[in-house]
Amino acid sequence: MQKSSEAKESKGLVKNVPLKNIILDQRTNSRAETSETRIEFFYDLYKNDLNHDIDPIEVLLIQTGDPKTIKYLVIEGVHRFTALTRLNAKEARASIHTEPFMTIDDLENRTLRAKILYFSCKYNSRSNLPLSLQCRLRDAKELYENNYMPEEIAEALSVSTSTAYRWIEQIKGKEKVEQDRQIKQSQKEMAEKLLQEGKSIKQTAKETSLNKRTVKKIKIDRETTRQQSDGVGASSHLGKCIPPDTFSNILHQDAQHISGINNENGSNKGNGDQPSQLLYLKDPIDELPFGDVSSVVAGPRELTEADKERVLDMFAKIYDFIRTCPWFPGIDKYALSDILSILSSKSENLHKAIKDGGFKKLYERARTLNDERLNEINEAGKTIRSKEEMIKQLNNELSMRKKYCKSDCEFSREKHREEIERSIGYLLETLNTLKKGVTEGYLTDINKKTINVPEEAHPSFHQLILNTSYVTISHFEAAVLHDLHNSGNIAAFLERFIDIAEVLKLTNRKDISERVQDLKNSFGELNISKQ
Repeated sequence: MQKSSEAKESKGLVKNVPLKNIILDQRTNSRAETSETRIEFFYDLYKNDLNHDIDPIEVLLIQTGDPKTIKYLVIEGVHRFTALTRLNAKEARASIHTEPFMTIDDLENRTLRAKILYFSCKYNSRSNLPLSLQCRLRDAKELYENNYMPEEIAEALSVSTSTAYRWIEQIKGKEKVEQDRQIKQSQKEMAEKLLQEGKSIKQTAKETSLNKRTVKKIKIDRETTRQQSDGVGASSHLGKCIPPDTFSNILHQDAQHISGINNENGSNKGNGDQPSQLLYLKDPIDELPFGDVSSVVAGPRELTEADKERVLDMFAKIYDFIRTCPWFPGIDKYALSDILSILSSKSENLHKAIKDGGFKKLYERARTLNDERLNEINEAGKTIRSKEEMIKQLNNELSMRKKYCKSDCEFSREKHREEIERSIGYLLETLNTLKKGVTEGYLTDINKKTINVPEEAHPSFHQLILNTSYVTISHFEAAVLHDLHNSGNIAAFLERFIDIAEVLKLTNRKDISERVQDLKNSFGELNISKQ
Protein backbone atom coordinates (compact mmCIF):
# COMPACT_ATOMS: atom_id res chain seq x y z
CA MET A 1 0.00 0.00 0.00
CA GLN A 2 1.34 3.38 -0.96
CA LYS A 3 1.98 5.79 1.84
CA SER A 4 -0.47 8.64 1.66
CA SER A 5 0.78 12.18 1.91
CA GLU A 6 0.25 13.56 5.36
CA ALA A 7 -1.99 16.53 5.82
CA LYS A 8 0.09 19.45 6.92
CA GLU A 9 -0.75 20.93 10.31
CA SER A 10 -0.69 24.69 10.46
CA LYS A 11 -1.55 27.29 13.03
CA GLY A 12 -4.79 28.88 11.92
CA LEU A 13 -5.56 32.58 11.65
CA VAL A 14 -8.05 33.35 14.46
CA LYS A 15 -10.89 35.76 13.63
CA ASN A 16 -14.67 36.08 13.76
CA VAL A 17 -16.46 34.67 10.72
CA PRO A 18 -20.18 34.65 9.80
CA LEU A 19 -21.82 31.55 11.24
CA LYS A 20 -23.88 31.13 8.05
CA ASN A 21 -20.63 30.57 6.13
CA ILE A 22 -19.59 27.63 8.34
CA ILE A 23 -20.66 24.16 7.17
CA LEU A 24 -20.49 20.75 8.84
CA ASP A 25 -19.98 17.56 6.83
CA GLN A 26 -20.10 14.31 8.85
CA ARG A 27 -18.10 12.57 6.12
CA THR A 28 -15.07 14.74 6.87
CA ASN A 29 -15.44 15.19 10.63
CA SER A 30 -14.01 12.56 12.94
CA ARG A 31 -16.55 13.26 15.70
CA ALA A 32 -19.53 11.36 14.33
CA GLU A 33 -21.22 11.25 17.74
CA THR A 34 -22.18 14.31 19.81
CA SER A 35 -23.00 14.70 23.49
CA GLU A 36 -26.14 16.65 24.36
CA THR A 37 -24.63 17.46 27.77
CA ARG A 38 -21.58 18.94 26.08
CA ILE A 39 -23.71 21.04 23.71
CA GLU A 40 -25.77 22.39 26.62
CA PHE A 41 -22.58 23.21 28.49
CA PHE A 42 -21.33 25.44 25.64
CA TYR A 43 -24.85 26.80 25.05
CA ASP A 44 -24.96 28.15 28.61
CA LEU A 45 -21.46 29.64 28.32
CA TYR A 46 -22.25 31.42 25.05
CA LYS A 47 -25.66 32.51 26.28
CA ASN A 48 -24.14 34.34 29.25
CA ASP A 49 -21.28 35.80 27.24
CA LEU A 50 -20.70 35.29 23.51
CA ASN A 51 -17.16 36.61 23.98
CA HIS A 52 -16.47 33.99 26.65
CA ASP A 53 -12.86 32.79 26.62
CA ILE A 54 -13.60 29.55 24.72
CA ASP A 55 -11.22 27.96 22.23
CA PRO A 56 -12.04 28.90 18.62
CA ILE A 57 -13.61 26.39 16.25
CA GLU A 58 -11.01 24.82 13.94
CA VAL A 59 -12.17 25.30 10.34
CA LEU A 60 -10.79 24.71 6.85
CA LEU A 61 -11.13 27.37 4.16
CA ILE A 62 -13.18 25.99 1.23
CA GLN A 63 -12.83 27.68 -2.15
CA THR A 64 -16.20 28.23 -3.85
CA GLY A 65 -15.00 29.94 -7.04
CA ASP A 66 -16.67 33.19 -5.99
CA PRO A 67 -14.46 35.69 -4.10
CA LYS A 68 -17.54 37.10 -2.38
CA THR A 69 -18.63 33.71 -1.06
CA ILE A 70 -16.27 32.07 1.41
CA LYS A 71 -17.13 28.79 3.13
CA TYR A 72 -15.49 27.23 6.17
CA LEU A 73 -15.67 23.50 6.98
CA VAL A 74 -15.70 22.42 10.64
CA ILE A 75 -12.60 20.38 11.48
CA GLU A 76 -12.86 20.39 15.28
CA GLY A 77 -15.51 21.99 17.51
CA VAL A 78 -18.80 20.31 16.58
CA HIS A 79 -20.30 20.91 20.03
CA ARG A 80 -19.39 24.62 20.00
CA PHE A 81 -20.72 25.04 16.46
CA THR A 82 -24.02 23.29 17.37
CA ALA A 83 -24.42 25.44 20.50
CA LEU A 84 -23.89 28.67 18.51
CA THR A 85 -26.35 27.50 15.85
CA ARG A 86 -29.04 26.93 18.49
CA LEU A 87 -28.36 30.41 19.84
CA ASN A 88 -28.83 31.85 16.33
CA ALA A 89 -25.49 33.60 16.71
CA LYS A 90 -24.33 35.68 13.77
CA GLU A 91 -20.60 35.05 14.14
CA ALA A 92 -18.27 32.43 15.49
CA ARG A 93 -14.67 32.77 16.62
CA ALA A 94 -12.71 30.42 14.39
CA SER A 95 -9.16 29.36 13.66
CA ILE A 96 -8.90 29.28 9.86
CA HIS A 97 -6.65 26.77 8.04
CA THR A 98 -5.88 26.93 4.33
CA GLU A 99 -4.29 23.51 3.91
CA PRO A 100 -5.08 21.00 2.60
CA PHE A 101 -6.34 23.15 -0.29
CA MET A 102 -9.96 22.21 -1.03
CA THR A 103 -12.80 23.41 -3.25
CA ILE A 104 -16.51 22.88 -2.70
CA ASP A 105 -16.49 20.22 -5.44
CA ASP A 106 -13.69 18.27 -3.71
CA LEU A 107 -16.11 17.34 -0.92
CA GLU A 108 -17.73 14.85 -3.31
CA ASN A 109 -14.43 13.04 -3.87
CA ARG A 110 -13.89 10.28 -1.27
CA THR A 111 -10.09 10.32 -1.56
CA LEU A 112 -9.94 14.08 -1.02
CA ARG A 113 -12.46 13.85 1.83
CA ALA A 114 -10.10 11.39 3.52
CA LYS A 115 -7.43 14.11 3.60
CA ILE A 116 -9.78 16.37 5.56
CA LEU A 117 -10.82 13.47 7.83
CA TYR A 118 -7.16 12.76 8.62
CA PHE A 119 -6.71 16.44 9.52
CA SER A 120 -9.88 16.34 11.67
CA CYS A 121 -8.74 13.18 13.49
CA LYS A 122 -5.50 14.87 14.53
CA TYR A 123 -7.35 17.73 16.21
CA ASN A 124 -10.25 15.77 17.74
CA SER A 125 -8.11 12.97 19.17
CA ARG A 126 -6.13 15.58 21.14
CA SER A 127 -9.15 17.60 22.33
CA ASN A 128 -10.53 17.74 25.88
CA LEU A 129 -13.26 15.24 24.96
CA PRO A 130 -11.62 12.07 23.56
CA LEU A 131 -13.14 10.34 20.56
CA SER A 132 -15.22 7.26 21.32
CA LEU A 133 -13.92 3.84 20.29
CA GLN A 134 -16.71 3.57 17.71
CA CYS A 135 -15.65 6.87 16.11
CA ARG A 136 -12.00 5.83 16.02
CA LEU A 137 -12.81 2.48 14.44
CA ARG A 138 -14.96 4.22 11.80
CA ASP A 139 -12.19 6.71 11.05
CA ALA A 140 -9.50 4.00 10.99
CA LYS A 141 -11.57 2.02 8.45
CA GLU A 142 -12.14 5.06 6.22
CA LEU A 143 -8.47 6.12 6.31
CA TYR A 144 -7.23 2.58 5.70
CA GLU A 145 -9.53 2.16 2.70
CA ASN A 146 -8.05 5.39 1.31
CA ASN A 147 -4.46 4.11 1.43
CA TYR A 148 -3.31 5.52 4.77
CA MET A 149 -0.68 3.41 6.51
CA PRO A 150 -1.28 2.01 10.04
CA GLU A 151 1.50 4.27 11.36
CA GLU A 152 -0.31 7.35 9.99
CA ILE A 153 -3.64 6.15 11.38
CA ALA A 154 -2.05 5.63 14.80
CA GLU A 155 -0.63 9.16 14.77
CA ALA A 156 -3.92 10.72 13.65
CA LEU A 157 -6.00 8.90 16.30
CA SER A 158 -3.40 9.17 19.10
CA VAL A 159 -3.07 5.43 19.63
CA SER A 160 -0.14 3.03 19.50
CA THR A 161 0.90 1.51 16.18
CA SER A 162 0.08 -1.97 17.50
CA THR A 163 -3.48 -0.82 18.27
CA ALA A 164 -3.87 0.57 14.76
CA TYR A 165 -2.64 -2.72 13.28
CA ARG A 166 -5.10 -4.65 15.50
CA TRP A 167 -8.01 -2.45 14.35
CA ILE A 168 -7.08 -2.95 10.71
CA GLU A 169 -6.89 -6.70 11.24
CA GLN A 170 -10.39 -6.53 12.72
CA ILE A 171 -11.60 -4.43 9.78
CA LYS A 172 -10.23 -6.60 7.01
CA GLY A 173 -10.02 -9.96 8.77
CA LYS A 174 -13.26 -10.80 10.62
CA GLU A 175 -14.78 -12.79 7.79
CA LYS A 176 -11.43 -14.24 6.76
CA VAL A 177 -10.61 -15.36 10.32
CA GLU A 178 -13.96 -17.14 10.63
CA GLN A 179 -13.48 -18.73 7.22
CA ASP A 180 -9.97 -19.95 8.16
CA ARG A 181 -11.31 -21.33 11.45
CA GLN A 182 -13.97 -23.36 9.65
CA ILE A 183 -11.42 -24.70 7.16
CA LYS A 184 -9.03 -25.69 9.97
CA GLN A 185 -11.83 -27.45 11.88
CA SER A 186 -12.83 -29.35 8.76
CA GLN A 187 -9.21 -30.43 8.20
CA LYS A 188 -8.91 -31.68 11.80
CA GLU A 189 -12.13 -33.70 11.51
CA MET A 190 -10.85 -35.25 8.29
CA ALA A 191 -7.50 -36.07 9.98
CA GLU A 192 -9.26 -37.86 12.86
CA LYS A 193 -11.25 -39.90 10.37
CA LEU A 194 -8.14 -40.90 8.38
CA LEU A 195 -6.21 -41.83 11.54
CA GLN A 196 -9.15 -43.95 12.65
CA GLU A 197 -8.96 -45.75 9.32
CA GLY A 198 -5.33 -46.59 10.06
CA LYS A 199 -3.59 -44.04 7.83
CA SER A 200 -0.08 -42.95 8.86
CA ILE A 201 0.75 -39.47 10.16
CA LYS A 202 2.64 -38.64 6.97
CA GLN A 203 -0.19 -39.80 4.71
CA THR A 204 -2.83 -38.01 6.80
CA ALA A 205 -0.83 -34.76 6.75
CA LYS A 206 -0.53 -34.96 2.98
CA GLU A 207 -4.26 -35.57 2.38
CA THR A 208 -5.48 -32.89 4.83
CA SER A 209 -2.80 -30.22 4.10
CA LEU A 210 -2.04 -30.09 7.86
CA ASN A 211 1.55 -30.19 9.09
CA LYS A 212 2.86 -33.40 10.68
CA ARG A 213 3.11 -31.85 14.15
CA THR A 214 -0.61 -30.98 14.14
CA VAL A 215 -1.57 -34.48 12.93
CA LYS A 216 0.64 -36.07 15.59
CA LYS A 217 -1.04 -33.98 18.30
CA ILE A 218 -4.49 -34.98 17.01
CA LYS A 219 -3.43 -38.63 17.21
CA ILE A 220 -2.08 -38.32 20.77
CA ASP A 221 -5.19 -36.44 21.95
CA ARG A 222 -7.40 -39.07 20.34
CA GLU A 223 -5.56 -41.95 22.07
CA THR A 224 -5.60 -40.14 25.43
CA THR A 225 -9.34 -39.51 25.14
CA ARG A 226 -9.94 -43.16 24.29
CA GLN A 227 -7.87 -44.39 27.25
CA GLN A 228 -9.69 -42.07 29.66
CA SER A 229 -13.06 -43.20 28.33
CA ASP A 230 -11.99 -46.84 28.91
CA GLY A 231 -10.96 -46.02 32.50
CA VAL A 232 -7.35 -47.08 31.88
CA GLY A 233 -4.31 -44.86 32.18
CA ALA A 234 -0.96 -45.34 30.53
CA SER A 235 0.73 -48.64 31.30
CA SER A 236 2.57 -48.75 34.60
CA HIS A 237 4.11 -51.27 36.93
CA LEU A 238 0.87 -51.31 38.92
CA GLY A 239 -1.41 -51.39 35.88
CA LYS A 240 -3.39 -48.34 37.06
CA CYS A 241 -2.98 -44.76 38.32
CA ILE A 242 -1.18 -44.77 41.66
CA PRO A 243 -2.82 -42.65 44.38
CA PRO A 244 -0.44 -40.42 46.37
CA ASP A 245 -0.63 -42.28 49.69
CA THR A 246 -0.15 -45.70 48.04
CA PHE A 247 2.74 -44.32 46.00
CA SER A 248 4.55 -43.10 49.14
CA ASN A 249 4.08 -46.41 50.96
CA ILE A 250 5.29 -48.45 47.96
CA LEU A 251 8.50 -46.41 47.70
CA HIS A 252 9.21 -46.76 51.41
CA GLN A 253 8.52 -50.48 51.33
CA ASP A 254 10.80 -51.03 48.36
CA ALA A 255 13.55 -48.99 49.98
CA GLN A 256 13.45 -51.11 53.14
CA HIS A 257 13.88 -54.32 51.13
CA ILE A 258 17.16 -53.36 49.51
CA SER A 259 19.78 -55.97 50.45
CA GLY A 260 21.85 -55.27 53.55
CA ILE A 261 19.31 -52.98 55.24
CA ASN A 262 18.57 -53.70 58.88
CA ASN A 263 14.90 -53.09 59.39
CA GLU A 264 15.39 -52.39 63.06
CA ASN A 265 17.77 -49.44 62.89
CA GLY A 266 17.82 -48.66 59.16
CA SER A 267 21.60 -48.99 58.87
CA ASN A 268 23.51 -50.44 55.96
CA LYS A 269 25.62 -53.43 57.08
CA GLY A 270 27.08 -54.25 53.72
CA ASN A 271 30.73 -54.48 52.70
CA GLY A 272 31.61 -50.97 53.88
CA ASP A 273 33.50 -50.25 57.13
CA GLN A 274 30.89 -47.85 58.50
CA PRO A 275 27.11 -48.12 58.46
CA SER A 276 25.23 -45.67 56.26
CA GLN A 277 21.82 -44.33 57.37
CA LEU A 278 19.05 -44.87 54.80
CA LEU A 279 17.31 -41.49 54.41
CA TYR A 280 13.54 -41.69 54.45
CA LEU A 281 11.88 -40.67 51.18
CA LYS A 282 9.72 -37.54 51.37
CA ASP A 283 6.05 -37.84 50.50
CA PRO A 284 5.59 -36.38 46.95
CA ILE A 285 2.30 -34.57 47.69
CA ASP A 286 2.69 -30.81 47.04
CA GLU A 287 6.27 -31.40 45.90
CA LEU A 288 7.90 -32.19 42.60
CA PRO A 289 9.23 -35.76 42.93
CA PHE A 290 12.37 -34.86 40.97
CA GLY A 291 14.86 -34.29 43.80
CA ASP A 292 18.15 -36.11 44.29
CA VAL A 293 17.23 -39.46 45.92
CA SER A 294 20.65 -41.00 45.47
CA SER A 295 21.03 -41.16 49.26
CA VAL A 296 18.57 -44.05 49.22
CA VAL A 297 21.11 -46.31 47.54
CA ALA A 298 24.37 -44.46 48.08
CA GLY A 299 25.84 -47.10 50.36
CA PRO A 300 29.63 -47.63 50.27
CA ARG A 301 29.35 -51.02 48.58
CA GLU A 302 28.56 -52.60 45.22
CA LEU A 303 24.88 -53.10 44.53
CA THR A 304 23.79 -56.66 44.07
CA GLU A 305 21.78 -57.64 41.06
CA ALA A 306 18.65 -57.80 43.19
CA ASP A 307 19.32 -54.27 44.49
CA LYS A 308 19.79 -53.00 40.97
CA GLU A 309 16.43 -54.42 40.01
CA ARG A 310 14.77 -52.82 43.04
CA VAL A 311 16.38 -49.40 42.33
CA LEU A 312 15.26 -49.50 38.72
CA ASP A 313 11.80 -50.56 39.83
CA MET A 314 11.61 -47.58 42.22
CA PHE A 315 12.47 -45.11 39.48
CA ALA A 316 10.05 -46.83 37.11
CA LYS A 317 7.30 -46.24 39.64
CA ILE A 318 8.33 -42.57 39.95
CA TYR A 319 8.18 -42.18 36.20
CA ASP A 320 4.82 -43.95 35.87
CA PHE A 321 3.42 -41.93 38.75
CA ILE A 322 4.30 -38.71 36.93
CA ARG A 323 2.86 -39.91 33.63
CA THR A 324 -0.42 -41.41 34.83
CA CYS A 325 -1.75 -39.43 37.78
CA PRO A 326 -4.42 -36.92 36.70
CA TRP A 327 -3.72 -34.61 39.63
CA PHE A 328 -0.12 -34.14 38.51
CA PRO A 329 0.85 -31.97 35.48
CA GLY A 330 1.59 -33.81 32.24
CA ILE A 331 5.25 -34.64 31.76
CA ASP A 332 7.14 -32.62 29.15
CA LYS A 333 10.68 -32.28 27.93
CA TYR A 334 11.63 -30.07 30.88
CA ALA A 335 10.41 -32.70 33.35
CA LEU A 336 12.42 -35.32 31.46
CA SER A 337 15.51 -33.15 31.86
CA ASP A 338 14.88 -33.08 35.59
CA ILE A 339 14.54 -36.86 35.62
CA LEU A 340 17.91 -36.88 33.88
CA SER A 341 19.45 -35.29 36.97
CA ILE A 342 18.01 -38.12 39.08
CA LEU A 343 19.24 -40.80 36.74
CA SER A 344 22.68 -39.16 36.68
CA SER A 345 23.11 -39.81 40.39
CA LYS A 346 26.21 -39.07 42.42
CA SER A 347 26.59 -42.79 43.02
CA GLU A 348 28.71 -44.36 40.32
CA ASN A 349 27.19 -47.74 41.14
CA LEU A 350 23.66 -46.40 40.72
CA HIS A 351 24.72 -44.61 37.55
CA LYS A 352 26.13 -47.88 36.20
CA ALA A 353 23.04 -49.82 37.21
CA ILE A 354 20.78 -47.35 35.43
CA LYS A 355 22.94 -47.17 32.31
CA ASP A 356 22.91 -50.95 32.04
CA GLY A 357 19.23 -51.28 32.92
CA GLY A 358 15.92 -50.47 31.30
CA PHE A 359 16.35 -46.67 31.58
CA LYS A 360 19.07 -46.39 28.95
CA LYS A 361 16.65 -45.19 26.25
CA LEU A 362 15.04 -42.67 28.61
CA TYR A 363 18.48 -41.40 29.63
CA GLU A 364 19.54 -40.99 26.01
CA ARG A 365 16.27 -39.26 25.12
CA ALA A 366 16.73 -36.81 27.98
CA ARG A 367 20.27 -36.10 26.81
CA THR A 368 18.96 -35.44 23.29
CA LEU A 369 16.30 -33.06 24.60
CA ASN A 370 18.94 -31.23 26.62
CA ASP A 371 21.07 -30.79 23.51
CA GLU A 372 18.04 -29.51 21.62
CA ARG A 373 17.40 -26.92 24.33
CA LEU A 374 21.02 -25.74 24.09
CA ASN A 375 20.67 -25.44 20.31
CA GLU A 376 17.45 -23.43 20.76
CA ILE A 377 19.26 -21.08 23.14
CA ASN A 378 22.12 -20.64 20.65
CA GLU A 379 19.69 -19.96 17.80
CA ALA A 380 17.80 -17.47 19.95
CA GLY A 381 21.09 -15.72 20.71
CA LYS A 382 21.86 -15.48 16.99
CA THR A 383 18.38 -14.07 16.32
CA ILE A 384 18.80 -11.47 19.07
CA ARG A 385 22.20 -10.41 17.72
CA SER A 386 20.76 -10.23 14.20
CA LYS A 387 17.87 -8.05 15.38
CA GLU A 388 20.21 -5.81 17.35
CA GLU A 389 22.23 -5.26 14.18
CA MET A 390 19.02 -4.56 12.26
CA ILE A 391 17.94 -2.01 14.89
CA LYS A 392 21.35 -0.35 14.66
CA GLN A 393 21.03 -0.07 10.87
CA LEU A 394 17.49 1.31 11.16
CA ASN A 395 18.66 3.92 13.68
CA ASN A 396 21.43 5.00 11.30
CA GLU A 397 18.95 5.24 8.44
CA LEU A 398 16.54 7.21 10.65
CA SER A 399 19.30 9.68 11.53
CA MET A 400 20.14 10.16 7.86
CA ARG A 401 16.47 10.66 6.94
CA LYS A 402 16.01 13.22 9.71
CA LYS A 403 19.03 15.10 8.40
CA TYR A 404 17.78 15.11 4.80
CA CYS A 405 14.20 15.84 5.88
CA LYS A 406 15.32 18.94 7.77
CA SER A 407 17.27 20.13 4.74
CA ASP A 408 14.30 19.44 2.40
CA CYS A 409 11.90 21.28 4.72
CA GLU A 410 14.11 24.36 4.81
CA PHE A 411 14.44 24.28 1.01
CA SER A 412 10.65 23.87 0.57
CA ARG A 413 9.92 26.74 2.96
CA GLU A 414 12.20 29.11 1.04
CA LYS A 415 10.71 27.99 -2.26
CA HIS A 416 7.20 28.53 -0.90
CA ARG A 417 8.08 32.09 0.20
CA GLU A 418 9.53 32.89 -3.23
CA GLU A 419 6.36 31.62 -4.95
CA ILE A 420 4.14 33.78 -2.72
CA GLU A 421 6.38 36.82 -3.32
CA ARG A 422 6.28 36.28 -7.08
CA SER A 423 2.47 36.02 -7.08
CA ILE A 424 2.01 39.08 -4.86
CA GLY A 425 4.38 41.10 -7.05
CA TYR A 426 2.39 40.17 -10.15
CA LEU A 427 -0.91 41.04 -8.45
CA LEU A 428 0.43 44.43 -7.31
CA GLU A 429 1.52 45.25 -10.85
CA THR A 430 -1.97 44.30 -12.07
CA LEU A 431 -3.57 46.58 -9.47
CA ASN A 432 -1.26 49.44 -10.44
CA THR A 433 -2.24 49.03 -14.08
CA LEU A 434 -5.95 48.97 -13.28
CA LYS A 435 -5.53 51.97 -10.95
CA LYS A 436 -3.85 53.91 -13.75
CA GLY A 437 -6.72 53.13 -16.12
CA VAL A 438 -9.28 54.50 -13.59
CA THR A 439 -7.35 57.51 -12.22
CA GLU A 440 -5.57 58.68 -15.40
CA GLY A 441 -8.05 57.47 -18.02
CA TYR A 442 -5.59 55.56 -20.20
CA LEU A 443 -3.31 52.49 -20.30
CA THR A 444 -0.05 51.73 -22.09
CA ASP A 445 0.40 48.38 -23.88
CA ILE A 446 3.68 46.47 -24.31
CA ASN A 447 4.47 48.51 -27.42
CA LYS A 448 4.06 51.71 -25.34
CA LYS A 449 0.94 52.58 -27.30
CA THR A 450 -1.63 54.64 -25.38
CA ILE A 451 -5.11 53.13 -25.00
CA ASN A 452 -7.90 55.39 -23.71
CA VAL A 453 -10.23 54.06 -20.98
CA PRO A 454 -13.74 55.54 -21.39
CA GLU A 455 -15.93 56.39 -18.39
CA GLU A 456 -18.37 53.58 -19.13
CA ALA A 457 -15.53 51.05 -18.66
CA HIS A 458 -14.76 52.25 -15.12
CA PRO A 459 -17.31 49.92 -13.35
CA SER A 460 -15.71 46.91 -14.99
CA PHE A 461 -12.28 48.16 -13.93
CA HIS A 462 -13.54 48.62 -10.35
CA GLN A 463 -14.82 45.03 -10.27
CA LEU A 464 -11.46 43.74 -11.55
CA ILE A 465 -9.68 45.81 -8.91
CA LEU A 466 -11.94 44.38 -6.19
CA ASN A 467 -11.46 40.77 -7.25
CA THR A 468 -7.69 41.21 -7.58
CA SER A 469 -7.57 42.80 -4.12
CA TYR A 470 -9.33 39.79 -2.57
CA VAL A 471 -6.79 37.44 -4.14
CA THR A 472 -3.87 39.62 -3.02
CA ILE A 473 -5.12 39.74 0.59
CA SER A 474 -5.48 35.93 0.56
CA HIS A 475 -1.81 35.65 -0.46
CA PHE A 476 -0.75 37.91 2.42
CA GLU A 477 -2.85 35.82 4.85
CA ALA A 478 -1.25 32.63 3.56
CA ALA A 479 2.20 34.15 4.21
CA VAL A 480 1.14 34.92 7.80
CA LEU A 481 -0.27 31.41 8.35
CA HIS A 482 3.03 29.84 7.28
CA ASP A 483 5.13 32.42 9.17
CA LEU A 484 6.77 33.70 5.97
CA HIS A 485 5.92 37.38 6.43
CA ASN A 486 9.08 38.27 8.37
CA SER A 487 11.44 37.53 5.49
CA GLY A 488 11.96 38.67 1.91
CA ASN A 489 9.90 41.45 0.32
CA ILE A 490 6.47 40.47 1.65
CA ALA A 491 6.37 43.25 4.27
CA ALA A 492 7.32 45.86 1.68
CA PHE A 493 4.67 44.50 -0.70
CA LEU A 494 2.04 44.91 2.04
CA GLU A 495 2.92 48.62 2.37
CA ARG A 496 2.50 49.06 -1.40
CA PHE A 497 -0.85 47.27 -1.33
CA ILE A 498 -2.13 49.46 1.54
CA ASP A 499 -1.18 52.59 -0.44
CA ILE A 500 -3.03 51.35 -3.53
CA ALA A 501 -6.06 50.30 -1.46
CA GLU A 502 -6.37 53.73 0.12
CA VAL A 503 -5.99 55.56 -3.20
CA LEU A 504 -8.76 53.41 -4.70
CA LYS A 505 -10.85 53.73 -1.49
CA LEU A 506 -10.94 49.96 -1.10
CA THR A 507 -10.55 50.36 2.66
CA ASN A 508 -14.02 51.90 2.74
CA ARG A 509 -15.37 48.38 2.32
CA LYS A 510 -15.84 46.72 5.71
CA ASP A 511 -14.67 43.24 4.70
CA ILE A 512 -11.43 44.54 3.12
CA SER A 513 -10.85 47.00 5.95
CA GLU A 514 -11.08 44.24 8.60
CA ARG A 515 -8.76 41.89 6.73
CA VAL A 516 -6.22 44.68 6.11
CA GLN A 517 -6.33 45.57 9.83
CA ASP A 518 -5.67 41.93 10.76
CA LEU A 519 -2.67 41.94 8.42
CA LYS A 520 -1.38 45.15 9.98
CA ASN A 521 -1.58 43.55 13.41
CA SER A 522 0.30 40.48 12.18
CA PHE A 523 2.99 42.67 10.60
CA GLY A 524 3.07 45.00 13.64
CA GLU A 525 6.57 44.05 14.67
CA LEU A 526 7.79 45.37 11.30
CA ASN A 527 6.51 48.85 12.20
CA ILE A 528 4.10 49.15 9.26
CA SER A 529 2.58 52.58 9.56
CA LYS A 530 -1.18 52.69 10.19
CA GLN A 531 -2.80 55.05 7.78
